[in-house]
Amino acid sequence: MQLIVRGIARLDEILHFCSARRAFLVCDPAFDRLVIRDAVLEVNVPLVRFDRFTPNPKYEEAAAGAELFRESGCDAIVAVGGGSALDVAKCVRAFSGMDPEREYLHQPFPERGAPLIAVPTTAGTGSESTRYVALYQGG
Repeated sequence: MQLIVRGIARLDEILHFCSARRAFLVCDPAFDRLVIRDAVLEVNVPLVRFDRFTPNPKYEEAAAGAELFRESGCDAIVAVGGGSALDVAKCVRAFSGMDPEREYLHQPFPERGAPLIAVPTTAGTGSESTRYVALYQGG
């Protein structure tokens, strides 16, 4: 357990390398029970927390995250959690570089975006190893 917490301590170093001034923390409800929680919250940049999404996240939830990301002036994204948190963070990264007046899924995805640091806490979804997301729309 101590090794895991020491490993997450490099988060500060990574955020510094990215020149982050304010980071957008995308995390699921289990975050508050994680052994790495305090280490993540103690980074040397302000964090804006976003956790208003469900398992199997919906388009509207990811779009709300992108809106908050833009409004809060964040310049980096830290995703901590399982596949849903990582998928929402990927959407926030993509959507925040698009026209908010048009539906995001009908726009070209930007080549670049804010740096995204992913800290997967589960295995098996594949979200931590691909650029793809599972996002639900409608119904």
